[in-house]
Amino acid sequence: MILAIKTDQPEATLVIVDRHNTIKYYRWLADRTLADTLLAKIKQFLTAQRYTYSDITGIIFFAGPGSFTGLRIGASVANTLAYGLDCPIVAAKSSNWLTIGLAKVKKQPVGQFVTPFYGAKLHITKPKR
Repeated sequence: MILAIKTDQPEATLVIVDRHNTIKYYRWLADRTLADTLLAKIKQFLTAQRYTYSDITGIIFFAGPGSFTGLRIGASVANTLAYGLDCPIVAAKSSNWLTIGLAKVKKQPVGQFVTPFYGAKLHITKPKR
């Protein structure tokens, strides 16, 4: 089973693609609670579909462009899961990110990691001191 994670907008999306290519979606308004809720929502979604973390055989991460913080949180969780589960992970961009990711994840070796694509120069506030 492949888990896909999209955290570029206030509404986060999780996708499960099973071995029969059946696709299940789960969306919620994460907004500023993404860091607090993402792992719990993944577990809740897996449980609702009768899966566990050990059923994950690959991870697809929507790399962007999008929210700086949302993409960082999503990439951190996706990379951590891939490392802990010893499964391949890929990043994909554009409107057909899921299709691209599904084609790539089956060929990806284990041990890689993904990075976000922000789509613009970062605007990080300078310290006041």
